[in-house]
Amino acid sequence: MQQILLYFAYGSNLHPGRMASRCPAAKYLGPARLPNYRLVERHNADIDYAVGSTVHGALYAITPEDLSRLDSFEGYPKAYRRLSLEIVSVS
Repeated sequence: MQQILLYFAYGSNLHPGRMASRCPAAKYLGPARLPNYRLVERHNADIDYAVGSTVHGALYAITPEDLSRLDSFEGYPKAYRRLSLEIVSVS
């Protein structure tokens, strides 16, 4: 059985075509939100802790291979960091 990871997409990864090309095995699970964070624009979309703010996005089930492809596209670990955060499903 293949390992499944939950991935919160925001910014440009909200585009269904972009996610399909980067993560072919990804399954869209529905809209989600990240409480107490805000979306910020640096060189790319990013998030910062901000009490009372919310980042709206989408929740996906992805494979470790999908995560590896995302890492390549997103420039991990230099351009992005991975965080384990509590996401709220809104479906």
